[in-house]
Amino acid sequence: PELLQSVIVPVLREVGERWHSGRGRIAHEHMLSASVRSVLGSLLRVHQKAGVADTVLFATPSGERHEFGTLGAALLAAAGGLGIVYLGPDTPGDDVVAVTATVPLEVVVLGVTNRSKAETVDKELAVIARRLDPAIELWIGGPGADRAAAALGGRALALPTYEMLEQQLVRIGARF
Repeated sequence: PELLQSVIVPVLREVGERWHSGRGRIAHEHMLSASVRSVLGSLLRVHQKAGVADTVLFATPSGERHEFGTLGAALLAAAGGLGIVYLGPDTPGDDVVAVTATVPLEVVVLGVTNRSKAETVDKELAVIARRLDPAIELWIGGPGADRAAAALGGRALALPTYEMLEQQLVRIGARF
C-alpha cells in the first residue's frame, strides 16, 4: 500500500501532468508506464500464493485502457493473501462474465478512470452488471468509481480509493 500510495500514484500523476502541460514528452510517459507495469506485474507474481483458491477478478472494462490502478488493486489483494485473477485492461464485458462462469469467485473488481469514454465504459459495465451472477459482488474502483457505480443503480459498490478497497478486502478475508 505504501509503495502504491506514496510513490507510484504520485509519480504517474506528475508525469501525466507534465505531458499534458507540454513540459514532458510522450516518450517519458511511455518509459515510466513500461517500468511501472513491469514492477507491479513482478510484485503481483511474487505475492500470489500457490494453492489459494481464486476469490477476486480484476480488470478494466472495454474502453478503459488505464490499468495501473487496477493492477495495484490486484497486488493489494494478493499481498493480503487472496487468490486473484487478473485480466488486464480493456476487457470486454462478455469475457469478464464468461470467466466468472468457469472460476468460482466472490468479487469482480473493475477499474474506471474519468479519462476514458464514459459512454463506452458505462455500456460495458451495464452488460457485466446485468449478466453477472447476483451472488458475485461487483466493485468499481478508481477515480470514476462513484459516477460509474451510481449509473448501475446500486448493483455495484464504489471504491474510489485504495483505503476503501483495503477495508472491503479485509471483509472478505484479506490480512494486512
